[in-house]
Amino acid sequence: MSASRILISLILFAAATRIRVCGQETNWYTLTPESGRFSIKFPVKPEDMSLDRKTPLGTIHYGIWSKERADRAFSLSFMDIPNLMATEAESLVDSNLVSQIGVHVGGKVLSEKDAQISGHPGKEFTIEMNGGSEIYRGRAFVVGVRQFTILVYGDANRSTNDDFTFLNSFQLVTNTPPSNATGKVPPSTSDSGGRQQSQLDPADGCSAHHGAKAGPRSGLSVSE
Repeated sequence: MSASRILISLILFAAATRIRVCGQETNWYTLTPESGRFSIKFPVKPEDMSLDRKTPLGTIHYGIWSKERADRAFSLSFMDIPNLMATEAESLVDSNLVSQIGVHVGGKVLSEKDAQISGHPGKEFTIEMNGGSEIYRGRAFVVGVRQFTILVYGDANRSTNDDFTFLNSFQLVTNTPPSNATGKVPPSTSDSGGRQQSQLDPADGCSAHHGAKAGPRSGLSVSE
């Protein structure tokens, strides 16, 4: 499996997390976890859903925070990409990234463009779901070996103000990125072109279902 497929699978696992339904709030809460090296503003204090997950590459830590309101769901996740150095990981942010995300979530990519955070590469995208009735609006960045995914999901006709308040509030608290993933992982293999491959099975994912109050159900899954 190519390294770019690994990145897609890990992004989707981090995004595919059950989110608790809560009432709509108006205050904004600044999240700055010490281990994450970032800050971001949620409508209110989000639920910490971080976990360690055993994979064929070893145990991977997923930092996951989420908050769901009646009209939309907000989430941020990060993980350190195993078996890659910082320059290799950042090179995975290419023209195929968003199109592969769209295929794996079963949605249609409406727009995508390059994005940056403190000089590190990323993508900004919008993905249509369920025949256009719901939309993912998101950004993904790779900072060294750390991949951040910031998503807002909800009705396609919702106001965009809170979406961009959330997305635009994301900042790095240090520009010194992790240089390699922590944890014990087995050695990777390479394809015929010398590009690194992973032993992570992309079918090893999970589904997400947003709560009934919010209306949208993502149906996320990672599979071949």
